[in-house]
Amino acid sequence: MNYSGDTKDTFEQAKKEYEATEEANMKAADDYHDLFAWADGDLLAYPYSDPNASDQDKMMQTLITMKVKDQNINAPVSGTVISVDPKQNIIVIQTPMGNRLGLKICTGAVDFEKDAKILVSPGQKVREGDTLVHFIAPVEAKSKLFAIDSVDKILYQEGYQPRSELGKVSQGEPLLSRPAQ
Repeated sequence: MNYSGDTKDTFEQAKKEYEATEEANMKAADDYHDLFAWADGDLLAYPYSDPNASDQDKMMQTLITMKVKDQNINAPVSGTVISVDPKQNIIVIQTPMGNRLGLKICTGAVDFEKDAKILVSPGQKVREGDTLVHFIAPVEAKSKLFAIDSVDKILYQEGYQPRSELGKVSQGEPLLSRPAQ
């Protein structure tokens, strides 16, 4: 298709404006500084602050454990999908602040490859609440949000603190908050 110069310029300008708006929207989401519930379910623990946390949770640098009771797994934070491991039911997201967070769904309860459709791929930008995985049927499975790099950086240098009490939570509910700077 051959576009006239004016039409092409208008299209290019609209594209630039759209990209600038999306970038501003992502920055606004990034500035919010919270980690959110990735599904409806039950908040089970904040293992990093629990002196009785399991050795596995300490080794995994688990920030939050919850039982998912939902059909979707959503992004707990805005950022870029770094990796998707369907065999381990893990999706890693890097926040604009550089923190890499892994979201794992218990492999004994469900299987990403058999029971779900993965809706994201590495390199894709996501916003908090975007659906990452859609299960064929609602599931009930243990899940964990963990730090890939340093839990100390996330929790102590950046000051994240628990925001919700243990028990029922809804998708999108803030679970850990960091003060705005």
